[in-house]
Amino acid sequence: SWWNHGNGQAQIVTHEQIFVTEQDGETVPILDALPTFNSNAIEVNLHNIPGLSTYFAYFNDDVLVTKPLVLEDFVDLETGKILLNMEEATSPTHENAPWFQSVDHTNIELNKWYHPDDLGTPHHFPQHVCHVFNKNVFKMAAARWKDWFVASSRDMYRKTTNPATPFLMANVALEENVAVAANTVGGAVYYWRNSHYNNQKMWNEILVQKAKSMCIQDDFSDRPPTQAVIDDLEKKLCTLYPERSPFENPALPNPCDKY
Repeated sequence: SWWNHGNGQAQIVTHEQIFVTEQDGETVPILDALPTFNSNAIEVNLHNIPGLSTYFAYFNDDVLVTKPLVLEDFVDLETGKILLNMEEATSPTHENAPWFQSVDHTNIELNKWYHPDDLGTPHHFPQHVCHVFNKNVFKMAAARWKDWFVASSRDMYRKTTNPATPFLMANVALEENVAVAANTVGGAVYYWRNSHYNNQKMWNEILVQKAKSMCIQDDFSDRPPTQAVIDDLEKKLCTLYPERSPFENPALPNPCDKY
């Protein structure tokens, strides 16, 4: 009900459209892959979006764009190489959390191809911000690791053996010399908690930071968020985005009007 169906600038792409693979020169559905609740499986099939540009922007639903972005934030116009915002942190992490195990597994698969004599060669994490990727890099990876991608596409839920797709694609692009590490967009990852002090301190940092993109994740592992915490976040986001998105149903009330 929130979607503006009359807006011609965006379209909804279904999982059925992208969960496909190449077989004997034809594009065929990946059988037994749907339904899925596995973001890793979805991400390895992004290159199958119909009409997707060679260069495309991608970010998760916890990433915010806080300042205007321009082409030069993502591409070196002299060389044509993608600018990837990378962290200092590297894999292998040797962490026990499932996501880190997925990254470490992906790092091994990367090294089997690029550094077979040292499977522990480190690779940097991409920052959790808005990135531009090259569709042809995705296609190359999908052909190179076809069995891995198809098997992961059939995993209804995340597994530690799934590709950590942004990590994989960023480092393939760097290894293939079609991208360079940069810091044109990146910002910190912030955690919204059941603590007014923590959240206000975090928000003050957000207001003074110069990054064009950042991430706000929830951290309510101890207990669900209170209504006051939810309302406070909504109010603060309304200071950044007071106007309704053109993709929202204009017939619905703008929640920011109450502020």
